[in-house]
Amino acid sequence: LRPMRSRGNRLPAWKVEHSKKEQNSAAHELAQLAKRTKHSAVWRLRCPMCIEQIVAQECNNSISEF
Repeated sequence: LRPMRSRGNRLPAWKVEHSKKEQNSAAHELAQLAKRTKHSAVWRLRCPMCIEQIVAQECNNSISEF
């Protein structure tokens, strides 16, 4: 959290908020994947298959809110 605070202080305004898992289901699913996985993994240019649909849905939801 400390590195994010120092980066945030460079912005005119910012805040950190806790999100419930229902509000950020992609992060929740990634945390569950990390619990089930015994190895390290890096995804470049794509997200893991287990959250592709969630990410697409959350992106569409945020676009439609504008």
